[in-house]
Amino acid sequence: MRAIIILLAFALLAPPPAIAAQEAEARTLLSMRPANIKSALGELGFVVTVTTNPDGVIMMEEKQKHFTVLLGMCSATSCKLIQTKTCADSEKASPDVANRWNNTKMYGRAVMQGPGIICIDNVIYATDGLVSLAQLRSQAEGVMEIRVAMEDFFAKS
Repeated sequence: MRAIIILLAFALLAPPPAIAAQEAEARTLLSMRPANIKSALGELGFVVTVTTNPDGVIMMEEKQKHFTVLLGMCSATSCKLIQTKTCADSEKASPDVANRWNNTKMYGRAVMQGPGIICIDNVIYATDGLVSLAQLRSQAEGVMEIRVAMEDFFAKS
């Protein structure tokens, strides 16, 4: 009988699996090394191609989702900066639309990437070179949600 009571008490105190998974993500710290970030993005459903630009910035691109992760301020052991970016093609994309977005939205900075291409980005700066899996998920999902808001903004412009 005592064992049943202890088991029931444990069951009532244990968080549901979804909450436990979120807590585990929050506790899972990743060294901001390119291989770790690529692996974590894979766990989040992003299939990325890794390249390095001439300035030494590491780029991880998911072409189907129009999603890019840039790693900057890298040393031999880790990076301190993660920038997530998504771009959209639109006939309505212009510096004026980007400025209106930036003046009215407090999230996601809009910049023109080229004629008819506007991008939104967000940055995580980690002086210790660590990021949690939950932060990375939030950053990736957040920038994709902002993309939808940006496309709605285009439609109303």
